[in-house]
Amino acid sequence: MSGTTATPPAHPIEFDDAKRRLKAIFIGSVGNLVEWYDFYAYTAFALYFAPHFFPSNDPVVQQLNAATLFAAGFIVRPLGG
Repeated sequence: MSGTTATPPAHPIEFDDAKRRLKAIFIGSVGNLVEWYDFYAYTAFALYFAPHFFPSNDPVVQQLNAATLFAAGFIVRPLGG
């Protein structure tokens, strides 16, 4: 006898399990993106709507008001969950 036998790996890769995990990661990532979309949109467009929602002669005050509103929503978000 040759005495050398190949031993199977300790944890064989199961492709169905890997496929299921990748699908779960993808679905979770898409769900997270959809959940945080409102904050992305608010941040992207704050420059444009701040003058309309926060009337003032100073654009810095308008942006600070928009940032304060964003911070309040970000801090209070876990309470809604």
